[in-house]
Amino acid sequence: MTTPSPELIKEAAAILGEDLTKEESEARIRILTDDPMLATRLVEWIPEAFGTAAVSRMGKVIFSNTFQVRDSGGRWITLPCSAEPIFTQAMEMTDEYTRGGREDVFLHIAGRSAVFSSAASALEAGQTLDGAVSSGPAFVSLPAEIYPVPIRPLLSRLLGKIFPSR
Repeated sequence: MTTPSPELIKEAAAILGEDLTKEESEARIRILTDDPMLATRLVEWIPEAFGTAAVSRMGKVIFSNTFQVRDSGGRWITLPCSAEPIFTQAMEMTDEYTRGGREDVFLHIAGRSAVFSSAASALEAGQTLDGAVSSGPAFVSLPAEIYPVPIRPLLSRLLGKIFPSR
């Protein structure tokens, strides 16, 4: 899995901040990366990081530190957000936007995320976000195989041998 440079993430965020469709953004980012999967990861993860940062300012939301992707067998796999370096780097960038007078661009990028859309829907329905629990994102466009296999705890491995899943 390719770890993009902070400069590439900034360039991709600038494209995502423009008034383009997801497909147009991804096409422009593919030109930057020359790597279709990296482009998809940038298009998916930068908005989720910005959305998480935006929603955290809307109320006392409890965020999951995991995300889900499907493996080649169609099973959903849960991984820690730390498995995706784009998320961590993009989260660090959000302050540059909010403190640098680019709040409108920040919110445009955040608005592309599932977490922001869910929070906006809840607020529009008159609900509060205080105490809300946000599950991590689930990505159908990212295969589980691009991420390192997490090491399962010893007890989990032993129980798996005793009680194999069917």
